[in-house]
Amino acid sequence: MFERIISLENLFSAWYEFRRGKRKKQDVREFEFALEDALFGLRDDLRTGRYAHGPYSSFYVRDPKLRHIHKADVRDRLMHQAVFRVLYHEFDPHFIFDSYSCRIGKGTHKGVSRLERFARKATDNFTKTAYALTCDIKKFFDTVDHGVLRGIMQKTIQDDAALRLIGDIIGSFSIVHGKGIPLGNVTSQLFANVYLNELDQYVKHSLCQKYYVRYCDDFVMLHRDPDYLKDSAARARLFLDQNLKLEIHDDTVFVRKINQGIDFLGYVALPHYRVIRTKTKHRIIKKMRVKKEQLRHGFIGTESFNQSLQSYLGVLVHCRSLTIQKQIGRRMLILIHGEDTYSSRQYLEKLTDQFNKKHAQSGGMVELFEASEGSWEQLAAFLTGGGLFSSKKLVVAKGVLEDKDIRDGLTDFLDTHELSVDTTLIVFHAGACDKRLKLVSRLAKEQYSKEFAQPSESEMPDRIQKYAQELHATIEPRASALLGSMIGADVWRARNEVAKLAAAGKNPITEQMVRTMVHAGSQENIWKFVDALSSGDKKTALSLVDAQLEASEAPQQFLGMIIRQTRLLLALHGAEGSDASLASQLKLNPFVVQKTRKQATRFTIARLVATYHALARLDRSLKESRGEPRLLFTILVDSIVR
Repeated sequence: MFERIISLENLFSAWYEFRRGKRKKQDVREFEFALEDALFGLRDDLRTGRYAHGPYSSFYVRDPKLRHIHKADVRDRLMHQAVFRVLYHEFDPHFIFDSYSCRIGKGTHKGVSRLERFARKATDNFTKTAYALTCDIKKFFDTVDHGVLRGIMQKTIQDDAALRLIGDIIGSFSIVHGKGIPLGNVTSQLFANVYLNELDQYVKHSLCQKYYVRYCDDFVMLHRDPDYLKDSAARARLFLDQNLKLEIHDDTVFVRKINQGIDFLGYVALPHYRVIRTKTKHRIIKKMRVKKEQLRHGFIGTESFNQSLQSYLGVLVHCRSLTIQKQIGRRMLILIHGEDTYSSRQYLEKLTDQFNKKHAQSGGMVELFEASEGSWEQLAAFLTGGGLFSSKKLVVAKGVLEDKDIRDGLTDFLDTHELSVDTTLIVFHAGACDKRLKLVSRLAKEQYSKEFAQPSESEMPDRIQKYAQELHATIEPRASALLGSMIGADVWRARNEVAKLAAAGKNPITEQMVRTMVHAGSQENIWKFVDALSSGDKKTALSLVDAQLEASEAPQQFLGMIIRQTRLLLALHGAEGSDASLASQLKLNPFVVQKTRKQATRFTIARLVATYHALARLDRSLKESRGEPRLLFTILVDSIVR
């Protein structure tokens, strides 16, 4: 391990990670001026045992609590980064899943999301009463015991040289003799997780706590029995005192009902949504008022103001905070696009209806702009002008991304103008858009922007169930699966077919109703065609070909569907696993998997391969126009059915 830490490859990689965001700082620039000499010198000192950790400089930051930060010099911090790069991958696999501080793929927002998921489980989706225990360890970083930390490290690390180096880092700082790790070290983040992993393992395996989340020195447990949580808190307190020489902060131990909200990592998680902590909200509003005054009087520039604004919006975007976002100056910009044009139009209608319900009575107005019928000047007038009596305005701009002049005009406008907080702009695009466009990449980051991708076949049964619920109807699972298989990923047709079935007045909608009332689409005919081939029924196969060609089905498209079905037959022939698991792997409707597996049993692999080659020959013939399509399909059927 020690050799990996001091290898030149690791030291150079550590340097590139360390310097990120610091290259303009004087001490970093001086170190980089003679980088190779510095790295080789550091490596030699570490290898020969001459390395000695230098002193720390200290300063205070307020975030909002006053914190005392200790910073080592560049050489030592580079060494910390090199150690961290190796140790992280040694220790991280031993941590529990629900430890969220300073780990790749974790973080505060994922920690809060996990807590919300646990809250739903503990309360059976908020139908039953459950409780939350929140705790905080008192002055954690200042009270980490060096001896205990070294002992924990020795359980995993067997390399004596690596242990000596780690011991030097631990011993380079103390608040009182043998206690404390510095807040400014990257290694302190890892040491904190290593140290408190002992608590995590105790809570999960000795207390058998199922719903437990920890972020650094803050942790939460959920349970339906408040007395169990109080007992768990007492046992955790005893464990921390006896094994880790830590104390729980008495003022932070709370047991309260989950539906009252769980205060964790700056947010309050409530049933079905989360909000920002009240103190944090007031602090953000106060600071942005000061920033606005500084901007107005020229003490700061627009770039500095926007950096502060975006920083706060980055926190607020993860919770219900539209009001505060508008208070601090967020411009309401929304991009709605995607191949699922049904869902994108539904979302646009939803936002428009919400605006009208909220602001219509107070004079709010909706302006509709069609790029095909207007100019950039007209759109600019919508965005900057105001009615005599209206205070709130919603501008819906359609077709903007297709018109270069209007698109460029809007891009420049948003770069140079502040949209009024009373104006909301929705850019609607029916279909997929070019994400390389500057306007698209900018709008896509906004909180309420959404892309509606075309659903896969495996997602259609759930969509159909949802459409039935919207129409106050129910549809049997097998019926929704059958309907999905018959219409494919056609969302508009799915909605219309469900509406037709619901209008029949029978509840629930059954599989037989779908078979009777829904006209079989191309997919249904493909199955019938394959069935005819497997049973040697040449007459039925050819009649299905005639039906598809007479229905104006392009021969190449019809052939493409047959080739796709043949590929599925090959993929599912003899495949192991449930229909659901295979459907998930192949992104297919489970009903399609079930039916295709049944068809596959009627073929041998050799016959399927021969069929596939015959289809490939037909594909070439159609592309090269070697004959009339009906004749070419007849030759195909004759070659397969003998």
